[in-house]
Amino acid sequence: MKKIAALLILSFWMLLPSVCHADDSDFQVWLSNFRTQAFKQGVSAETINKHFNSIQYLPDVIAKDRNQPEFKLTFAEYKKRIISPERLQAGRAALKQNEQYLNWVQEKSGVSKSVVVALWGIETRFGNVKGGYNILSALATLSYDGRRSAYFSKEFMTALQLIDKYPYLDRPMLSSWAGAVGQCQFMPTSYWNFAIDGNNNGRVDLWEEREDVLASAANYLMKSGWKAGQPWGVAAKGAEHIDPSQTGLEVQKPIAEWLHLGVKPGKIVGMNITDPASLIMPDGPKGPAFLVFNNYRTIMSWNRSHNFALTVGSLADQIAVPGKSKQKSTPSNHKKPSVNPSTNSADYL
Repeated sequence: MKKIAALLILSFWMLLPSVCHADDSDFQVWLSNFRTQAFKQGVSAETINKHFNSIQYLPDVIAKDRNQPEFKLTFAEYKKRIISPERLQAGRAALKQNEQYLNWVQEKSGVSKSVVVALWGIETRFGNVKGGYNILSALATLSYDGRRSAYFSKEFMTALQLIDKYPYLDRPMLSSWAGAVGQCQFMPTSYWNFAIDGNNNGRVDLWEEREDVLASAANYLMKSGWKAGQPWGVAAKGAEHIDPSQTGLEVQKPIAEWLHLGVKPGKIVGMNITDPASLIMPDGPKGPAFLVFNNYRTIMSWNRSHNFALTVGSLADQIAVPGKSKQKSTPSNHKKPSVNPSTNSADYL
């Protein structure tokens, strides 16, 4: 009887005029169909009816999708834009301020604390810029759009399932234009799979609770294949003569073979000469070159942009070198991470 009642309620709401302000009526038809799919996949009628009538088509989201700086700028331009003196100083201060907790996270996950801080700084300027879009409207817009419809439809559905399952997420959730949320900018599927309770308070808040943010970022990288004690990569010289077909992640050679070919990397710590490496030359043969390892591929799982991954690694390396930050390390009462929202179990670390 409850199922029948829910269907009747859902049908009633589907007959009401939509308040979505799409640029064409097709979006409203598409959204109505998605509403039905969400119900069939277990999202409650209450969640659907509460949120779908406020979903809007956002043209500027499509404009931003077509003009992402990670893919428009050269690496040199992108790195200069991201690694400003101010962000580097703030990163060193953030590392120092959260050092006790980050040391614990690094010890348990194996993920470099400077990489966690670099991701935090690049994604949201250490929590200061978390996005101003309604997540459901952003994801609905991108789902409706044809460029990556399947991917964003999955993210849209997962966002609804998260809201349905965890009452504390049933609120106006602000995201980036792409639907990434919180201080570490997790997509909904990443939230489902990797977000954890970093302060052991029974909820996962990636918007306001710093322990959740840092622990979840480390958990993401750990579960994506991060190898403890290994670097992400290292700058290299002498690669100008290398055939471009031998560059890129598709080509892996032992470090020793790259040395034999005349590539001269900087100091490599934590690797064997027989370990595989790839040569990345983001701006072509006249630009900078890097030998990168497994952990670089792990960073790429976060964002499939070489500009992004190389900048994360470069910023992390610089953050790890003590600067002239005046920020002092503060005592911490951080609790250990415990809850994964997808399982409600202590499966982290």
